[in-house]
Amino acid sequence: MVRVLETEETRSAEEVVADQIQTRWGVKLQRMPRMYKLDYAAYERADGSAFNGNKITGWWEIKSRTINHDRYPTYMISLAKVEAGLERASNTGIPAYLAVKFTDGTYVWKFDYTFEVSFGGRWVPRQNLGTHENDREPVALIPNNQFVKLC
Repeated sequence: MVRVLETEETRSAEEVVADQIQTRWGVKLQRMPRMYKLDYAAYERADGSAFNGNKITGWWEIKSRTINHDRYPTYMISLAKVEAGLERASNTGIPAYLAVKFTDGTYVWKFDYTFEVSFGGRWVPRQNLGTHENDREPVALIPNNQFVKLC
C-alpha cells in the first residue's frame, strides 16, 4: 500500500490557492475524491442548488513549493499527474490546469504536451518522512515560461 504524503499543512496551502483560483476565475472549486487523481473540479452554478445542473469548467491539480518560480528552468511533477490531467481533459473536453504556489506568487499551467519526460524525484530522504517508495519515478519537466502568473 502506498503511503499518502498529504498533511494538514499541505492541505491548508492547497486551500489558499483554491481560494485564489475561485476569486480570480470566478468559479467554485469542489475537492475531488482521491480516485479522480486531480485535486479539484471547477464549476459554475447554473441555478441556486448546491451541485445539480452545475457545469464543470475545469479540472485542477494544486501544488505548493518553498522556492521561487524561476529557481529552476523547469517545474518537475509526477508524469502520472500530467497523464491524469491530459486524460481527463481529453475524455471530457474540459481543460485541466496545474496551479503552483511558489514563494514569489501562484502560477498556472494549462495541461498540454509542452513538457519533457525524465526520470527524477527526491534523491535524499525527506526530513520528517525518510524515504518513500514513490520518491524516484518518471516525471514531466514543464518549462517555467509555460506558466502564467495568477497572483
